[in-house]
Amino acid sequence: MSHRQRLLYFIFFLSGFSGLIYESIWTHYLKLFLGHAAYAQTLVLAIFIGGMAIGAWWCGKVSHRWRNLLVIYAWVEAIVGVMALGFHGLFNAAVEMSYDWALPLLGEGSVAYAYKWTLAALLVLPQSILLGMTFPLMSGGMIRLFPTSSGGSISMLYFCNSLGGAIGVLASGFVLIRFLGLDGTILLAGGLNIFLAGLVAYLFRRSPRAAVGISKDHSQPEARPIYRTLLVVAMFTGLASFIYEIGWIRMLSLVLGSSTHSFELMLSAFIFGLAFGGLTVRQFIDRLPQPALFLAKVQVLMGVAALLTLPLYGVTFDGMSWLMASLEREAENYWIFSLGSHLMALLVMFPATFFAGMTLPLITHSLMLEGYGEKSIGYVYAINTFGAIVGVLVAVHVGLPNLGLKGSIVLAAAVDILLAVYLFWRFDTPLSRRVSLAFGSVGILALLLVQAGVDLSVSKMASGVYRDGVILDASHEVTYHRDGKTATISMTKDDTVLFLRSNGKTDASINMASNGLPTFDEVTMTLTGAIPLMLKPDSRAIANIGFGSGMTGHVLLASPQLEHLDNIEIEPMVVQAARLMRPFNDRVFTDPRSEIHYEDAKSFFSTRNRRYDIIVSEPSNPWVSGIAGLFSREFYRHVKRYLETDGIMAQWLQIYEFDMNLLVSVLKALSDQFEEILVVAVDHGDLLILASDSPGLNANDLGALPTGQLGADLARVGVTHIDDIRLRVIGDKETLAPWLAAIPAPENSDFAPYVDQHAAQARFSKESAADILYAVTGLLPVRKLLQDWEINPAGTQVTLTPLSPLGNPAYVSTYLRDRLRGEQPAGAIAINEYLEQEYREVDQAIRECRGGSSHGDRVYTLHQIAVRSLPFLNTGEVTEILDRLERLPCGMNPDQYERLWMGLYRAVNARDFRRIEALVMQILAEEDRLTRSRAEYLVGLGMIALAAAGDAEGAEVFWQRFAPGWMGERGQAFIYQFLLQSARFRGFSTSAGHGGVVGALPVLSGRLVSPALDHRKAADGQ
Repeated sequence: MSHRQRLLYFIFFLSGFSGLIYESIWTHYLKLFLGHAAYAQTLVLAIFIGGMAIGAWWCGKVSHRWRNLLVIYAWVEAIVGVMALGFHGLFNAAVEMSYDWALPLLGEGSVAYAYKWTLAALLVLPQSILLGMTFPLMSGGMIRLFPTSSGGSISMLYFCNSLGGAIGVLASGFVLIRFLGLDGTILLAGGLNIFLAGLVAYLFRRSPRAAVGISKDHSQPEARPIYRTLLVVAMFTGLASFIYEIGWIRMLSLVLGSSTHSFELMLSAFIFGLAFGGLTVRQFIDRLPQPALFLAKVQVLMGVAALLTLPLYGVTFDGMSWLMASLEREAENYWIFSLGSHLMALLVMFPATFFAGMTLPLITHSLMLEGYGEKSIGYVYAINTFGAIVGVLVAVHVGLPNLGLKGSIVLAAAVDILLAVYLFWRFDTPLSRRVSLAFGSVGILALLLVQAGVDLSVSKMASGVYRDGVILDASHEVTYHRDGKTATISMTKDDTVLFLRSNGKTDASINMASNGLPTFDEVTMTLTGAIPLMLKPDSRAIANIGFGSGMTGHVLLASPQLEHLDNIEIEPMVVQAARLMRPFNDRVFTDPRSEIHYEDAKSFFSTRNRRYDIIVSEPSNPWVSGIAGLFSREFYRHVKRYLETDGIMAQWLQIYEFDMNLLVSVLKALSDQFEEILVVAVDHGDLLILASDSPGLNANDLGALPTGQLGADLARVGVTHIDDIRLRVIGDKETLAPWLAAIPAPENSDFAPYVDQHAAQARFSKESAADILYAVTGLLPVRKLLQDWEINPAGTQVTLTPLSPLGNPAYVSTYLRDRLRGEQPAGAIAINEYLEQEYREVDQAIRECRGGSSHGDRVYTLHQIAVRSLPFLNTGEVTEILDRLERLPCGMNPDQYERLWMGLYRAVNARDFRRIEALVMQILAEEDRLTRSRAEYLVGLGMIALAAAGDAEGAEVFWQRFAPGWMGERGQAFIYQFLLQSARFRGFSTSAGHGGVVGALPVLSGRLVSPALDHRKAADGQ
């Protein structure tokens, strides 16, 4: 191999690298417009390969007239690069024009649908056509330079280009988009094309002119049977290969997860197989006496290998289960998880794609030997990619919805095997007939055996094994399983609970027993519908994005004022499955005010052009490919157009399998678009973020608890007092602002997709943003100190229910209040271990306080009672408790140290920050009488007081003085940096405590004082 050959191979490797970056990037762009990653992947795949078919066909038709193919190749690369440089601006202009003008003009229906897909296709078709020209041009130019090994040259070029593509997909998905964004990545690819163009034009400006390899004169080659035969084979093998690809990607999404990274791993695995098939056949292709007959054997082997992926599929679930069990769920192990996922994708895809990678070089070489010259390169490439387009369309619109995963793979394998049988019949000789018969028989036998004897396990496919490594056992009945166009939807049943699953991930669960305890999902769905209605009870028109179980829509329809509800869902199979959850979602199906639309949200709003009082967004989890676009700045800007002036957007957001940076990224995106936000913890794993441009969106606006159907829906999930909701409020935009400023995470954007790039890793490592809940559950009195509202001036009332772990600490405070009053708390029963232990400790503290502390530490007794009262009771109730304590033996005749503690509790209750600061300093000076948990409590109060006063210098000095000795590992740098940021933040008021540090103080209270603050007393020697 000469130096010039090696250089051309390397150039074509880089061309493949940039080409597959385009496919990856275009998918990211178009899913923003089409509304779902599956649609974008399908369209980009079809247009990408379709455009390449057009380019290759035209090139095959005219390339023999061109003097220097490599210079033409350079021009094509240069034009592709220039078009890439302008793609981002063109995309933005086209999309804005569509939403602002075209779609509203076209209205709803098939015309608007056709417009979207046509525009999306036109955005990427010209570049795809040009990219399709590169393979025939480079191959033809290579053969003109080195005419003696045409088969080897074509195979090696195919390998280098495919290898570059496989690496390009991984580089784009895992590195480039994360650091450069979509626009930066496409600019990089365009720059690479322009560089390659200049290099090729300079080095190969003098290249052989005449086409070589034509040994026969075929003025009408299409009339010859061998020509037609091989082009038909090229078309149908392309069709089969891409049915495999679509089927395998859906299959493996149930094993690896349906994140963006998983898709890129699967696409890369598919291309790797093609690459190494081309590399292998290069070793002997020029020595084959009958390439067409060898092609027939390859077709059989490809079909059999594809069939074997079906019995092998079940093993991948076991492999993922083992991998998840073997790995520590830490961020640094995500690359091992990704590598393991890639190996599983290779295990499934590589054998069949390895043989698929041989087919194109074999077909092209066969035609070259027949004397059709370099034009056959373009024709074969074109017809093969045309077949691939048909395969994509057949798989998405016929195979998956009607035949399912197994049926689609079997159909494609049958195509390959029947092609082989045809080739054996067409080309075999008496000497090769036995071999042909044996190969054909094996293929047909494999087809029959797999069709009759292999069934895919719906239990495994519904497991979501990529999340926790667990495969559903026999106790879970699969009551529904369908392969939709965008996802595989399942319904499983465990005892009386139904789980709606999308690609194995639970999207909703409902306890179907009429007297059964509702699930936490039911709490989330109920409050997601009820809280926006409580803030805007006169709402007439509401849109609900993401149908799910239908329960949120069911709750929204409980409002008698509501006139119309639009439910927007992109996957029809979700709604079909949700019908099994009736009657708990019955209104959404039977109420005439309810309408269900199968469309993406952006297009729905643009084509209807209606305005809504409330828009609820409850999509799937943000790590799912394409879903992060529903949590972006651009999406909120778009949706805001369709809200009434005083309208409310209600955004559901998980905090499990999520981290604080991701949470902040979404909150920043919302804050950027709306004047007011209010964050509510609906349960221990989910937030509801309310956003509006209307002023005064805060906890005081929740008003009274609804009655009627809506009140009954709330009571079913354990909400019977207004405090059950008010105690869930974390903070508003003002109180969150310093927290958002303190964390450097960027706002989530369509073109800098921070959430999409990081959420899958957070899912793997089981990250949590639950620190934010400590504003609600922590014993450090965050809200009392830093939010200007009383929990309930009439007295705190909380429902005792296992459905609200967030309310447990608050219920303990009401239990303590009533016991000190001498009353027997209503419903005071132990519903979980936490409450049982808390009751015992409260009872013990009250007995010791009434009888004189036998503990030997009266501060301990006072602290046990005070810290449970301060966060959850109103100022009057806390004053009453502190007064009662001072009249009881434990509070009588206090020494100076005990007076300091009592004074501190009263200062906290009065929000007297300067006095809090002074008392904290005095008590911390008594080091020999402090325990670690009490010292942490004091450090927390001191930092809050200094931050609230805006004393940045004082906060820094205070932290450096006390944190090292008392905080230990809990004194993490984030708290330090956040509180200094809070101290510098504008708007602090030393008198009222405004200034908004609550957003980060959940983290503070979570680190310094957990809900189990005094459960450590034994270890601390209390």
